[in-house]
Amino acid sequence: MEANATTSTDAGAVGPEPDGPSGTSARRDDHDPNDQSPDGHDPDGHAPGGLDAPDGPGASGDGGQREPGQLAPLPYDGVGSIAVGTGLWLVALVVMIPFVDDLRADGHLWWLATAACGFGLGLLGLVIVVRRRARLRRGATH
Repeated sequence: MEANATTSTDAGAVGPEPDGPSGTSARRDDHDPNDQSPDGHDPDGHAPGGLDAPDGPGASGDGGQREPGQLAPLPYDGVGSIAVGTGLWLVALVVMIPFVDDLRADGHLWWLATAACGFGLGLLGLVIVVRRRARLRRGATH
């Protein structure tokens, strides 16, 4: 039996290795973090603090009161989207109920189960986003 000439380091490799023959790394870890362009971004195009935050005062939507490195909540609570999606799953479920026998005969009964699961998960999602909206509103009043 002949030995396979392929080693584990080059098996399945596509393209050059990160540390090629010149010894240079594909990543750029040796740059100075204080080396920034005139717009405040580092040479790799990242915003200060490691987050790609929008530029300009108040661009975060919270009046610029956020500390660097903190994420701001989304301005949209998502209740409307989840409610519409849940309603559409309910409509699909109700429309398919009269056709249960046909769906079963054709092997498509899973469509009914999918609509039921979509409606159930939509209700769960609706509870989650309504609670999130209430939390955001409480936080805005304090």
